[in-house]
Amino acid sequence: MAKTGPGAPTPGLRRLCCPAMPAFNEATALWHDFYLLAGTTAATLMGLLFVAMSIHWDMVVQESRAHLHAIALEAFGSFLVVVFLSLMMLTPSNAPRPFGLGVAMLGAVRFVVGIRHSKQIWGSQDDAFSRKELIYRSVMLPAAFVLLSGGGVLMMKHQIDMALAVLTFAVFLLLAMGARASWDLLVRVGRLKMKGQRTS
Repeated sequence: MAKTGPGAPTPGLRRLCCPAMPAFNEATALWHDFYLLAGTTAATLMGLLFVAMSIHWDMVVQESRAHLHAIALEAFGSFLVVVFLSLMMLTPSNAPRPFGLGVAMLGAVRFVVGIRHSKQIWGSQDDAFSRKELIYRSVMLPAAFVLLSGGGVLMMKHQIDMALAVLTFAVFLLLAMGARASWDLLVRVGRLKMKGQRTS
């Protein structure tokens, strides 16, 4: 039975103390299956990329082909962020602010790393990189992590529905960019091996 009397907290005070907890729990519960599937997909693609790179590791680790290493890290980083975000969404939590802070920090750290990888790709001597593709890699990847951090900030402000919408878009973007980078990496490694076989 609820406590009544002069010392009992009013309903308005209870809503003021913890207004976002029920809404946060209900909202994240609705997205359980989505993030379970997103995390599983990212982990599977990351595992397949590990297998592919273990076959062609000699091409990726050469210092003269640092751009290939940067593309590999771009793909791994995109998949890994989706896995981490999915784990965070599937972890029981009652407060949106700590969750939002974690997501914002994850996006900020990956943004800095993504900028470094973009610089490595810009400095490559691979003629197969068109200017349009260089701009794409320099803009889209950091933009995905900006969206991730923005979703975390919105979550900290208790704008839960908007935050989840932004995070959903970031997940789709990261998965698409990770898959594209993986395919691009395998194609470039294959072309280099074919070129080496022709010259030998």
